[in-house]
Amino acid sequence: MRTSSRFFHYMILSYRKFKENMFGEVGKIANLS
Repeated sequence: MRTSSRFFHYMILSYRKFKENMFGEVGKIANLS
C-alpha cells in the first residue's frame, strides 16, 4: 500500500514537471513567433 502511494506521488510529480516543461517550450515558441 505504501509503495503504491509513493509510486502514485512520483507519477504526479513527474507529470507536473513534464507539463511545466511542455508549456515552457510552447511559451518560448510563442515568444519567438
